[in-house]
Amino acid sequence: MICYLVRHGIAEERSPERADGERALTAEGIRKMRQAVDGLHRLDVKPGAIWSSPLCRAQETASLLTTGLGIKSSAICAALAPEGDQAALLTAMQTAPAPLMLVGHQPDLGLLASRILTGDPAAVDLPFKKGGVACITWNGHEPTGHGQLEWFLTPAQLRLIGRA
Repeated sequence: MICYLVRHGIAEERSPERADGERALTAEGIRKMRQAVDGLHRLDVKPGAIWSSPLCRAQETASLLTTGLGIKSSAICAALAPEGDQAALLTAMQTAPAPLMLVGHQPDLGLLASRILTGDPAAVDLPFKKGGVACITWNGHEPTGHGQLEWFLTPAQLRLIGRA
């Protein structure tokens, strides 16, 4: 199985007037994420489904991915929220459409990647930048400790690929 882990794009700053989950992508975040999606398109990334954190910025990022990559299946996944239930997520992933794209937050995506790759969420530090993407292959029946990192691209690299 191929799994793409995507950190949401650049979002509004934290504010005491707004709940964290309501923070939306900025105009710059939308523009840069669209350009990164162009890079994913040029890399021929075609997920079978996109699952997103329920937070606004992740849902908006998933929407840009869905539109830009021509994907029909997307869903909200509570386990992708910050500090979500990774065990439940890994269980659900075992029966998910492949390839699967997950849109979430840091440090959770880095911990998930490390867990899939090594079995230990703290063994590998993958510092996802906003809009960064990792591609991991793994045996979906044994999701932890049996993965292989195929590539890990920053948003700037994806934008360059999209312009090439």
